[in-house]
Amino acid sequence: MSNKLVNALRGAAALALVASVPTVSTAADLDILKVSGYIRQALQLNLSDANETAVNDRWDLSMSRTTVRVDVEAELPNVTFVGIFRASREVETNYLKRLNALKDANTQLFGGLAFALAGSPGTVPAGSLDLEEYYDAEDMRELYAEFDVTDRISVRLGKQQVAFGETDFFQANDILHGFDLTWRSFLETENEELRKPLTMVNATVQVPELSGKLQLIYGPGDINPNGAFGTELDILGGRFASQPNKGLSFLDTTITPYNYNHSKGDTDEDFWAVRWSGYSFDINYSLMYVRQVTPTPIVVGNPNVMPLVVNALSGGAVPVDPTETAFMNSGDIPFEGTTCAQGATGPACFGETVYPFVNTYGGTASYYDAFTDAVYSTELSYIVDKPFQSGRFCSFCTGVSGFVGLARAIRKDELSLMLRGEKLLYLSDYIGTHRASFLSIQVFNRWLPDFEKNDQLTVGPGFGQPKKRWETTATAILAMNYLSDRINPTLAFGYDVSYGSAFFIPSVNLVQGDVWRLLIEADLFFANDDRKSGETAANEQEDNIIGSFNQNNQLYIRLTRQF
Repeated sequence: MSNKLVNALRGAAALALVASVPTVSTAADLDILKVSGYIRQALQLNLSDANETAVNDRWDLSMSRTTVRVDVEAELPNVTFVGIFRASREVETNYLKRLNALKDANTQLFGGLAFALAGSPGTVPAGSLDLEEYYDAEDMRELYAEFDVTDRISVRLGKQQVAFGETDFFQANDILHGFDLTWRSFLETENEELRKPLTMVNATVQVPELSGKLQLIYGPGDINPNGAFGTELDILGGRFASQPNKGLSFLDTTITPYNYNHSKGDTDEDFWAVRWSGYSFDINYSLMYVRQVTPTPIVVGNPNVMPLVVNALSGGAVPVDPTETAFMNSGDIPFEGTTCAQGATGPACFGETVYPFVNTYGGTASYYDAFTDAVYSTELSYIVDKPFQSGRFCSFCTGVSGFVGLARAIRKDELSLMLRGEKLLYLSDYIGTHRASFLSIQVFNRWLPDFEKNDQLTVGPGFGQPKKRWETTATAILAMNYLSDRINPTLAFGYDVSYGSAFFIPSVNLVQGDVWRLLIEADLFFANDDRKSGETAANEQEDNIIGSFNQNNQLYIRLTRQF
């Protein structure tokens, strides 16, 4: 984005501020400032033994996290300013110490191999930060000004969050922002705590003649930091790393570091979105278009290193197949390696992690049916040229654990459909609830219209399960209330219909007045495979995404003091 446009945006914010300043009354006279927030302590205990460590980790503390959040709102005559600030600190538990030590050892092991294959045996660059340093954070979560331009046009200018969808656990239309899943994976109840805010211009035009409104979003890529884009998974080797990757940081420059400036995913590029929301024939609906990076990152393998891996590990017994380099170079997204460590013959890494740009078209609809006394809703999204991992039969794909699917990236169109029914259940006579319970049942389906088996697609990087044309997941949530909403149990269940894994999350939220909240939750995962550290990729052909959480059951306790 040009400097002129940046200056224009800053000027608009300044004019909004100047226009809002009262000429006579003081801020104290207007009582314009509102401050709220919370202080939160979260503890998490392992209910399973991690396979990667040498000792039994069950009942070890995997998280001790303290968070302070402050929300500030200043409502002036012509503009409202909002700021949301959050800081988190973690204790390095004994479990994290073990993962850190394992991570340092793996960095030297895998980094040394990458350097040797790149023609530079010898000293390996220092590893990544300790895990608690990744988990510690100070965020200016949001900082924006909101004002009316006319009686129909309003503008929100600055760092903010925009939610386009309401799916549970999985995102169909809610893809403008990425999510930070490093410290709590997808399990945190409040999406706004995981969503990664972006600086943007967000304008809304009311069109009452058509019973709707038009939302226009424009975001300059170069004033948003690189890490603000895309969903961030636990590839740090931390407590929510997939099996068998705890204690292995893929972010090290000798393994698969992020490349935010890739030619197919340069986050300095601008992003934008258009959304129409309306009401017609008793149906709330919306239509949208989003130009943004794909939420889920892909890993592009290094064709000058990966084909040599099995040959090196076998002491030369397995010859290098020159056709594998050609196979890797046939992908739709090239390996560039600009963020990798550099060896004598080129990038000394196994690959790079990229967020390619995609175009997404979508829509939502919801309808209340009086006969069944339920709300039915749907979300639909069509992503053009979404990238997927490819490579199941090359020598390093079948011979080295975690390398399956890293041969190349192939683009395919993807259609996602969500169907959901929500209903109040009157169960007081059966389970003694204070009021009606809330039931939500959702089915989420992904379809690849141009799917071909010979593309060798996998469900994700390092997961050997061959991707299917149709993938379906079902979830159900039952929320109950007791003692005038002071005791609120919830049961959440999800089942991967296509691959057979499941999760079950029972929880209870205890409420004391307007101040205290205590959440107690168990996160339980069930898989038809049990991935072991060190097994070869040839034995990983049943691995899938939910199954990657196997042996990662947790007990989560969160105490919040609101103010």
